[in-house]
Amino acid sequence: MTIKDKKFLYDLPSFIQINQKQNENIIDAICNYIENTNKGGNKKFPEALDLYCGFGNITLFLTSYANRIIGVEYSDSAVELGKKNAALNNIKNIKFVKSDVYKYLNEIGKDKKFDLIILDPPRSGIKKLTGKITALNPSYIIYVSCDTLTFLRDLKQFAEADYKIEKIELFDMFPRTYHLEQIAFLRKK
Repeated sequence: MTIKDKKFLYDLPSFIQINQKQNENIIDAICNYIENTNKGGNKKFPEALDLYCGFGNITLFLTSYANRIIGVEYSDSAVELGKKNAALNNIKNIKFVKSDVYKYLNEIGKDKKFDLIILDPPRSGIKKLTGKITALNPSYIIYVSCDTLTFLRDLKQFAEADYKIEKIELFDMFPRTYHLEQIAFLRKK
């Protein structure tokens, strides 16, 4: 399958957005925001972290904006697909890590710093991970969510940790249903 200009291998049980047009709109919104944060994309972030990265749906599009990207995902099959998708697109600056996000954040500790963190967690949100994410002191956080209640709960915690919500965008995944994807673009105050 092709998403925008990237080729992807996909297999069950990996999660995929089935509304491809809205998925592409989400990717465009993320890329446009990043370009606007670093003056048209002329400067790359040294390191970016993509939590709950799946098979690289967003991760592969970050390569133009960061020197090094780490994608973290719990699913073995999704991580293997992510590695294959990076190779298929001749992308060499992504490292996919098979790990539970909580465990990964504990292992790297507070000494590791990321300039940009993107997260697209399951419907349950990130629960108590906000402190671990903000301890990495990212300048920017992009939070993609499919559940409004957990999204609001987690955004409140980011706001309490001195992150300003610059913008929220909504994407109607399935017209005439309640299914929305929402993205918050956060900046360290």
